Amino acid sequence: MRLEYSALGAPDLRGRTEAEVFVHVEADLVVSDGGEEICTEGAFPVVELAAALREWQAQDERRDFEFPSLSLDGRWEVRIVRVSGGWQVAAEAVRGAARPLAEIDAAVDEFVETLRADCTRQFGSWIDQYFPPGATPMRVSGIVEPRDPVVSGDPTTPFSVAWLPVGAAGMGLDVYRENQVHDRVHAGREVNLSLTRVLAEAQPADLLHGVDYHGDTMFNVGQLRKIDKEFDAILARRPELASDVAALRTLFELVVRDRGYLWIAGD
Repeated sequence: MRLEYSALGAPDLRGRTEAEVFVHVEADLVVSDGGEEICTEGAFPVVELAAALREWQAQDERRDFEFPSLSLDGRWEVRIVRVSGGWQVAAEAVRGAARPLAEIDAAVDEFVETLRADCTRQFGSWIDQYFPPGATPMRVSGIVEPRDPVVSGDPTTPFSVAWLPVGAAGMGLDVYRENQVHDRVHAGREVNLSLTRVLAEAQPADLLHGVDYHGDTMFNVGQLRKIDKEFDAILARRPELASDVAALRTLFELVVRDRGYLWIAGD
């Protein structure tokens, strides 16, 4: 399953309430499965859909997903239903293949976190409150989790551990933000690419130079503040990276607000 959007905008947004955001932040949406189009919608309430999908993921026992929107006339025609052999995305006229729930969740994670990053860049960090965190728990494989990287490691160097990445995985680096208890949210594909481009300009003495492309790296709030100063030097050398640095700084603001961590999962 894939949920893809384009033409994100909010020309009628007049406030920052949930109702305003859910009704007026819109994008053209395409739902597909295995390359076959399930549904195409114009000016669709994508943030409201993202919040509804997160609520569905948080259920202790998953029921079929249905979307009764504030701005639609009745329920959306697309559903995610349990079938023999897994779960299936279905509309009135066409159905996708039966797929494992983990595959459906990965598609939801990618959609929600890419949308979150785009909305944050376009509208500001305040909109993040309308994107509930992912329900996928962090899995640990025989590793004792340190309580605090600042205490258990040198605060001037990245703290590298071997936790398994979860969520919207992809090739190369995957960037996540975590809160104080390490609930993890994927930052989106565009942030992955922005970080990769910026890392290419890091100097040997930079904290960014310590990011492991083949392992996992964690930065705490204090380290992110040091990295923010490294961005200034990178921009002085490569001003064309301004949009990438701006996207990363927006992400850092969210991490600092949560007093959390930045997690970078290597390939």
